[in-house]
Amino acid sequence: MQIAVIVAYIAIMLVVSLYYAKKEVTTNEDLVVAGQRLPLIVLISTLLATWVGSGTVIGGASFVYQYGPIASLFFFAGGQSVSLFSTLLQVRQENCQNIRFRNCWN
Repeated sequence: MQIAVIVAYIAIMLVVSLYYAKKEVTTNEDLVVAGQRLPLIVLISTLLATWVGSGTVIGGASFVYQYGPIASLFFFAGGQSVSLFSTLLQVRQENCQNIRFRNCWN
């Protein structure tokens, strides 16, 4: 019974993906950038799923188990630091574009 459900699910996913592939995707470039039509929530979810994979979850738990809970602050601070830095960089870039400074990055 369970194998039949899994096979049916895979078959449905293949049919749906082939339908949309023929309908929406026309070139390789269109495939890579998803036609530049992804909603923001789908883009965020995809990136989050890529960043927070099972390796990170299992690796983080193993790191905390080996080195203690205080060491977890260093392990998990890397992602937050990169997020904060990229957010600040984006805000600065948007402010430079809005103000239209020529030498904003100097």
